Amino acid sequence: MGMRIMWARLLVVGAQTLPDPIAAYAALEAQYLDFFKAHNFNLNPTVWQGRAFVEKSLGSKGLDNFRSGSYNAYVWQPKGSVLERFYAELTALPEARRMFQCTKEDGSFGVTTLNVRGTTISRDLLDAILELIFLERTFAGLKPMGNVSIIDVGAGYGRLAKRYRDCFPSATYKIVDGIPVSTVVSQVYLGRYGYADSVVPLFDLEATLATVRPDLLVNTHSFPEMHPHDITFFVRLAAAYEVRYIFIAPNKLTKTPNLVTNKDESIDEILKHFGYELFRFENLFFDELHVCDATVQGLACSPGSWGYAHAVPYYAYKRRAVPPPPLRQHSRSHSTSHLPGRNSGS
Repeated sequence: MGMRIMWARLLVVGAQTLPDPIAAYAALEAQYLDFFKAHNFNLNPTVWQGRAFVEKSLGSKGLDNFRSGSYNAYVWQPKGSVLERFYAELTALPEARRMFQCTKEDGSFGVTTLNVRGTTISRDLLDAILELIFLERTFAGLKPMGNVSIIDVGAGYGRLAKRYRDCFPSATYKIVDGIPVSTVVSQVYLGRYGYADSVVPLFDLEATLATVRPDLLVNTHSFPEMHPHDITFFVRLAAAYEVRYIFIAPNKLTKTPNLVTNKDESIDEILKHFGYELFRFENLFFDELHVCDATVQGLACSPGSWGYAHAVPYYAYKRRAVPPPPLRQHSRSHSTSHLPGRNSGS
C-alpha cells in the first residue's frame, strides 16, 4: 500500500468516512503548504521534516501500530523493568493514585505495555500523569483544572490531550501540530476516544485562539525540536491572544533552568521577549520519584536512586505586562518579516 494511501485510509474519525480520503489528505497537505509559504513557517525544520520523516521512522509498522516499538517519530519506550520502577514510585503520590482511576491504558495502536498488579501501564500513561500532577500543583490554585482552556502546540498524536480530557472532562483542550501527518494521526488517535474535536489544523490556529482564548499554552518535547523562528511563531501568537501561562517539558535534562533547543539555541530568550517569565522550575522525577543521573553536572545520586533517560524538568512561565525589549533575529534563508500578529490572517 502506498504511503499516501495509508495516511488517507486513516482519515476516518469515529463514524465519519470520507468519500475520497486520498483526495482529502492531498488537500490537507496542500493547505499546510500554503500556510507554510504565507507565514514563512516550517521552512527549515530541524527534526520533523514532514510525511517522509514519519514514513521512514515508522517503516513497515504503519499507522495502525504507530505507538509500537522502542523508538519512532511518536514514541520512545523504555524496558519493562524501568516502567515498573516508574510506576512504583509514581503511585506513592496521592495525586497519581487518583489519576490512575480516571485515565487508563488500553494498549491501542501497538503501544508497549506492562501489567503491574492488575494495572496496565505504558510510558505514555506514566509521563502524562506526572505532567498532569505538575500542572495541577502549579495552576489549580489559580483556576480549577476543569475550567482551564488549553492550546497544546506541537502536540503530536495528542498524548497529553487524551489524559487531560479523561481526568478533567469539562476543560477545553485544543491541540495543533506543524505537519499535516500529525494532524491526521491525532484525529485518528483522539477520535478513538471521542476527542477528535480537540484537533485544530495549523491553518485554523489563529481563529481557534480568538474563539477559545486559552489560559495556558502547553508544549511537551517539541519546542526543542523546532527552528527558533517557528518557536517564535507560536509564542508571538500566545502573547497576541493574551495566553497568560506556558508549560514546557523540554528534551534536555538539567539541574538548573536552561531551556534550549536540541541545537542549544535559547528558547528562554524568545519567551522573555514576549513577556513570559519563569515562575516555576521543578524536576518531579528527581524530587518525588528518586530518579538520579550522575552525568548531570552537580547532581549527587543517593543510595536507592534509579536511572531514567527521560527524567526532564518542567518549566512554567507567566506573562508580565511590561513590553519586552527587541528580540535578536535568528538567521535563516528566508525573511522573518511575515510572522503573524494579532490581526494576521491564517
